[in-house]
Amino acid sequence: MQTSSRVPAFMYVSKILQDRIEEGNYAPGEWLPTERDLATEMNISRPVVRSAIRHLQDKGVITQQGPGHRQQVRIFDKPPLAEVSSAVGRTVVAIMSQSIELASAHSILRGINAELRTRETPYQLAVYDTEPKMLHHTESESEQSWERIYLERINRDGAAGVILYHVSGPHTIPLLRSIQQKGIPLVLIDRYPYELECDFVGVDNYGATKVAVEHLIGLGHQRIGYILQEEQVSSVQERLRGYRDALEICGLSYVAELTVSARPTASLALDQLLSLPKPPTALVAVNDFAAFAIIQEANKRGIHVPKDLSVVGFDNSEAYTPRPGILTTIRQPFEEIGRRAVELVLARQSPPRTPSERAYRHVVLPGTLVVRESTGPAIETAHG
Repeated sequence: MQTSSRVPAFMYVSKILQDRIEEGNYAPGEWLPTERDLATEMNISRPVVRSAIRHLQDKGVITQQGPGHRQQVRIFDKPPLAEVSSAVGRTVVAIMSQSIELASAHSILRGINAELRTRETPYQLAVYDTEPKMLHHTESESEQSWERIYLERINRDGAAGVILYHVSGPHTIPLLRSIQQKGIPLVLIDRYPYELECDFVGVDNYGATKVAVEHLIGLGHQRIGYILQEEQVSSVQERLRGYRDALEICGLSYVAELTVSARPTASLALDQLLSLPKPPTALVAVNDFAAFAIIQEANKRGIHVPKDLSVVGFDNSEAYTPRPGILTTIRQPFEEIGRRAVELVLARQSPPRTPSERAYRHVVLPGTLVVRESTGPAIETAHG
């Protein structure tokens, strides 16, 4: 089985198994093949298969009667009408993309599940996947469209709570407010729209990015660029602000030409930076995917990382791959984000008795700098 070096193998196996279930190859109630059979078929190790199966269990796609029992495809029977409202009232819904490239989603779900299991109350988790099923999706088949569909369903049918990775910008703000007004606990994770008062759990994007810039300055870099993402969400804006403020605090000027987007391509971004009279010797990227794209493009041009160019990412996505990591990055505590989101959802199960209980809470967790091979001392070079 061929996989990308940057995407965990278990995510590919999980995707293959889920596709087979959705296509009817494994029917509801049917046993899955054994770990040994799947490992032999796909030419991978049993621990990888085990992780894939655990991921599908976390998503509620398959079930297991108990330790040592084989897994089977979950049976989604339509409950009698009298049972519908009680089932909805026990269901916490997580709305986020389950793309195989987003191992962070898997970790957040593990945190959500782990916290729900510690509770005496019988809450269950439903995962609404916003990842488009079509490779070249249209506007009607996008993360934004699926998010709206799921929010409309919750607004109509209710839920015990909603944990949302919000991607649809201002378009669903009225829906989110309607869900809140109906008393359904709503917690946003990673990012939130500034125009919505809400419960939120995420990382200290501002402070963590400052630490990344200070790390590079400590290595002697004076020309530090930033690879941004042109998205008007809190996490993206806070990282950019952290970059700018860190430069100022350390006595360096912010230079607008050193801030570029990796879209549409990393090649164009690098062209812009290398065409400057004084190109940067280091870059901070808004996330690991942008950082890897820049490193790959630099390698094509014979620019060595970190000898010629130091690069820092954000997310620590390499922690979910079997190979040793190379990227200096900011680690996000994804499982803890999931756990704390559940805490906020369940805290709103009872009507608030005091003003402090009614107030929305923002839980901001620290990000941690992980130093690897992609950063090194500054050396002035002429890039060609």
